[in-house]
This record gives sequence, structure tokens and C-alpha cells, in this order.
Amino acid sequence: RPPSRAAGSGGSRLELARAALRGLLSKLRQDDGFALATFTTEGRVIQPLTCVRDLDRNAMDASIDALRAGGGTTLAAGLEAAVQSRSGATGAGGKRHQRVLFLTDMDDAQPGALGKSIASQVKDEWYVSFVGISSGFKSELAEAVSKQTGCNYFCVTKDDELEKVVVTDFDWNFFPAAFGVEVAAQSGDFDIVGVYGTPHDDAKEEVLQAPWNPLTHRFYPPEFREQARALLLCSRRLRLGLPMPALQRVLDFVSPAVRSIFDVDTAFPSGVADDGSVEGGLVLLRLRPRGPTSRAGRVRLTLRYRVDGQPPCSSCIDVDVPPPGDAATPKAALRRGVALQLFVETCRRLLEAFACRGAPPDEQAAERADTLLGVESLLADFEAAGAEFEALCPGLVAQLQNFAKMARAETERAAKAAQPAKGGAVAAE
Repeated sequence: RPPSRAAGSGGSRLELARAALRGLLSKLRQDDGFALATFTTEGRVIQPLTCVRDLDRNAMDASIDALRAGGGTTLAAGLEAAVQSRSGATGAGGKRHQRVLFLTDMDDAQPGALGKSIASQVKDEWYVSFVGISSGFKSELAEAVSKQTGCNYFCVTKDDELEKVVVTDFDWNFFPAAFGVEVAAQSGDFDIVGVYGTPHDDAKEEVLQAPWNPLTHRFYPPEFREQARALLLCSRRLRLGLPMPALQRVLDFVSPAVRSIFDVDTAFPSGVADDGSVEGGLVLLRLRPRGPTSRAGRVRLTLRYRVDGQPPCSSCIDVDVPPPGDAATPKAALRRGVALQLFVETCRRLLEAFACRGAPPDEQAAERADTLLGVESLLADFEAAGAEFEALCPGLVAQLQNFAKMARAETERAAKAAQPAKGGAVAAE
């Protein structure tokens, strides 16, 4: 595709790709393998898969300089070229991580078959990463990629972002830390009524029941483990071989509620900056005390995951939740995460109220007025925090002010539209 300029970029997409390739080569070890291919509607192998120590670096640099943009983007053709590039290559020995890295504008006119093409690569333990050098996020393609084990997607709109993704954070972005990662929560003191910040949460923030699993059995309370032991002994004595789904169903009824917090196919490590800081996200749980008076208690978090070539691993930690008045001041990252979640949740509730159709006009007006009060209340809380809050979440107050202004105007417009027209109607007996 012709080298148009990315948003906020001082160079063309092709120039950015050339620089990224050179930076990538500098990160590889001597016994790593490297191949290069280009594609438009068809793929072409530039450099077959070769051990880095055997590469002619001058010739490789010349091949990178000679890269030219073509017309069309067919990602499936790129995957086929990747397969061709490793045809006949001999392995370097030992367990190797194998990955196909795309540098592309992601403007594929035929994205439908991409998921199946990636799945076929994953079967052969060749994982795929896409770096979209584009002015916009390609949600359909990103979803197709992220559903595949070991695969990920990045959207790059600026020069320094591409270098950070491909070169600076090379060790973090392309080597999974674990697969099949599941975190579950269990508590006799609290109900978990909301989970926020997971990779696959939705507008309803649904909390799912997590089934009993032998791998995490040792983390359950002693009284439950004794009940499970009695059930299994009775089953054996009666010579009733309970299948795993049936056993899980029975034990789920007698165990404390275990709620699935998140379950992802692949977890990549977070990059560590020179100052030791880590970029990452937060997963927030909303808890509701079960007792009428007590607001303190304990939550047990259980982690399950697997690493290639190793048995599944599991661990747990007990988190004591103090009463609200006794809690220490949360760290800045946690306070920022809670503020952003309140912002998103409040704005989303108002947007849903305005999108509601079918209810009687007076009910719609009442719902909109109620959600607008929620926006006004949150804005007042943010503004009352002053400069400290602005430093914590720069620009968030201004965004909420603009949103509240828009919401007021829309509420007034909707109220006027709902009023009956003056005159013209005469009641008759």
C-alpha cells in the first residue's frame, strides 16, 4: 500500500517498518532464527528462516532498504509467506519460542478467514503478533487475533510507539508468561457483585460461578474438604464412579461460592521501565457484606495457570478486608483506577438511559433525570478534591464537566420534546 503517513508521525509507514526491523534484529541472539517476507495480495519471501549468526548483515540491511510499498493488504497472504519462509529450515535445537510478527497497516479487505489462518499456525506452535501501523484501531481484526492462544495485537499511531512495542519492550510483548490463566475469588463474608477491568468484561460486568477443580481443592476450607472426602469415599464404597462434571456439580452446592474473576488464554508479562515502574492494569472487585452489621471479612483469591512443558500450577492468597474506617489510604494507582471506573460507569449509565426506547415517556424522563443527578454528584466529588485529584487524573474533571454540560442540554431537549403541543385539541363529552 502507498506509504501514507501515520497520525502524529514524522515518517511514512514504510520508514517506520524499516527502522523497526533493524531494531528487532539488534534484539535477537546469535542462535535465534530470523526470516523476512513481504506481502500485498500475494506474499514473497525475502529471507528464508536462518540462524542470526549465519545472516549476511550487509545483504540483510540492503534488503530492508530495498523494501517498497505495494498495493493491497491481504493478511492471509502474509501468513502463507511466513509458512514458505520456514520451509526446509533446520531447528537450532532445544525448546524454541516461534512467532510470526506482522508490521502492517491492517487494512485487509478480506479479514473473515484470518481467524482460521492464525489457528492453523497456533496448532504448529507458531504464534502470531500484529502491529498495526494505522491511524485507527481495527476492532474486528484485533478481536480475531486476541481470541487465539499466544497471539496479540498492537495499534501504533506514533513513531516512538512502534519502537517501544517492537524494540524496547521486545522481551515482554512477544513471549507469553503463562497460558490458561484463571483467577477466582471465594468468601464467606462478602458477595462479589461486580468485576471491572478484565479482558472480556462487558457492560453488565457479569460475575460467573467457577466450578470446583481438583487442582485448587487444597485451597478450600477444611470443613468443605472433609465433606468432599466423605462424598468420594461413599462413592467408592458404593462403586459409583462419578464423572467429573457430576462431581463438580455436587461439590459446588456444598462449597462456599467461588466466583470467576477472569479467565484468559494467554498472559504476557508487563514491561519494566528503567526506574522500576511497571505498566499494567487493575482488576477491581465490588464487594457487598453478607452480614447486616459486619463490614469486615476475608476474601481468598486463587490463581491457576500453566507454562509450556510443565504441569499446571496453582496458588492462593487470603486478603483481609478491614472496615471502611480502618482501611489505610490506597496507593495512587488504585485510587486512579477507582476514579476512572466511577467515571466510566456513571457516564455509561446515563448513555444507556438516553438510548432506552419503548418505556413510557414519563418513566424515560425520570430515569434520565436520575442518572443526570448521578453525573452531577460525581462531578461535585471530583471538583471538591481540587488540585490533588487533578494531579491524580489529569483532565478527567474537564471531561466530566463537558459530559455533564452535554447531558443537561440533552435532558432539557428531551423534556421539551415530551411536552404536549399547546392548543388545537378540544375535549368532547
